[in-house]
Amino acid sequence: MRSLGKTLFVTLLILTSLTTAAASTADMTIFPKEATTPIDSYASYQVEIENTGPVKDHYSILTETSEVTAQPSSFYLDAGEKKTIYVWYDPKVTKDAGRYSFEVTAQSRATNKKYSITGIVNVVKEHEVAMTVDDSKSVCRGENANYRVEVTNQGIQPETFKITTDYGDLSQNKVTLEDGETKYVTLTASSKQAVTQSFNVVAASTTSYAQDIERLTFNSVTCYSSALSITPESQEVAAFNTAKYDVTVLNQGTKADTFTLQASQGTLSKTTVEVDGMKSKTVTLSVTPEELGEKTITVSSNGRSTAQTTATLNVFNGNDVKVTFDDASRNVCENEKVTYESKVTNTGAAKDTFDLSTNRGDLKTDSVELSPGESEIVEVVFNTSDYELGQHSFTLTAESTTFDQPTKSVTGSFQVFNCWDLSMNVVPEVKSAGENTSTVYEIKLNNTGTQQNTYRLTYEGPAWIDIKPESVTVPAGQSETAYIYASIPFQKKGQVEITATAVGEQVKKSETVKLVIGQEIKEAIKSDKGGDSLTGAFQKSASNLANSIQNSNSLVKLLVSIVISAGIVGFILYRG
Repeated sequence: MRSLGKTLFVTLLILTSLTTAAASTADMTIFPKEATTPIDSYASYQVEIENTGPVKDHYSILTETSEVTAQPSSFYLDAGEKKTIYVWYDPKVTKDAGRYSFEVTAQSRATNKKYSITGIVNVVKEHEVAMTVDDSKSVCRGENANYRVEVTNQGIQPETFKITTDYGDLSQNKVTLEDGETKYVTLTASSKQAVTQSFNVVAASTTSYAQDIERLTFNSVTCYSSALSITPESQEVAAFNTAKYDVTVLNQGTKADTFTLQASQGTLSKTTVEVDGMKSKTVTLSVTPEELGEKTITVSSNGRSTAQTTATLNVFNGNDVKVTFDDASRNVCENEKVTYESKVTNTGAAKDTFDLSTNRGDLKTDSVELSPGESEIVEVVFNTSDYELGQHSFTLTAESTTFDQPTKSVTGSFQVFNCWDLSMNVVPEVKSAGENTSTVYEIKLNNTGTQQNTYRLTYEGPAWIDIKPESVTVPAGQSETAYIYASIPFQKKGQVEITATAVGEQVKKSETVKLVIGQEIKEAIKSDKGGDSLTGAFQKSASNLANSIQNSNSLVKLLVSIVISAGIVGFILYRG
């Protein structure tokens, strides 16, 4: 029993294999093999398929493109049976004219095997248009880009075409063309902004399928744009000094431009610069201010575009002066001219003129003009005869004439001394001698001044008088002695006056003494009584006392005057 089942299964399997192998063939024919159709129509074909296998089979009709349609698309065929399939080829409107092939395929369900046949179609266009357009263009903002659009009727009959665009303006929207004729229109595009715009230009027939589309690009770029910068934006400078700025012109556009530069203050190293697109150039601005305070400097550039920038300049008073004395304190003598030298130095940052003034003395110049760092020696002259003995101070002032500031002063001083004073005394004041004898007087010279002095000695008296030495040099504060020698001649009697005089630098002193010849001094004094004036020793003492107090201070002079007055009164009373 089991053996019979196996036999039936094997027999069924063999019969199925034989049936499948027998149903695996089919024949296909197409008519016509080649056809022609306009672009806006279709071509039709008939395909005959025959099941050449021994058994019935199912077939599916397949096409490779949507332009081909086949009906019926699915059916059964008995062995040896034929079937006609209707095929249509409908070209797309956008298809170019030409010769094309296509396939129609029948697929067996039993074997999944495919059987194909090829058809030929000639696509012709009765209506066709073609455009030729300029390449994409770039222009400056606000400028026009003009595109030349050529429209050609490539169809076989006259036709009117409508021209449209997504961007810009057309010189005309329709053209009518004979077959083979070409005309052109102008497309104008512009923008005030920097843009990149892609758009379509379409030429389409008003009566047929003919159409052409061109894709264009329009670029509006910033050709002319600029900016100015200034470095530093703020700085300080002393008046009459130069501040420098770097002024940079940046051409932000795509095209070269020439810029004219102007500044509200100062001088530019260049006033005209040519700058390539997307490049920059730098010039120098030099400003030399003459007024104090904060200044605003405006710089502008003018080309196909304009720009402006500002900077600040703080101007301060940099002027200054220094006044010095090399010897600010000095000791001077009476009745002489003294000159002080002062150095005036411009310690400021700019050239300046300084007015000079002093509260005492005389200036040889009343102003000096000095560059920075320059110095000049000015002199202040004093005549000490105009000043009392003692300490005196003075001030020398230099004042800037530019801004009346700064004012600088220096103080000096001098002390006036009695440099050439002399105390002179001849002793004895009265002397007696016999005839044909000789005698000597001493001249005491005390230099009471502050300077060494040389005294020339002379006398007034008889010819038989001599004085030695005739010149004596005495250091300050010291004393020296000279001598009067009297050689009394024979038979000479009576009284003789001898006056000795010492003359030195700015000083002259005289002393008179008496020589009594052949008499005693007492008798000589008595013989002088009854006169109307002081004589003898008292007269000499009074004279010496007056000379001594002449150079004393006021208080001493007053006291001595009182003493002298009392003495005179007493002497007069005594004589009476």
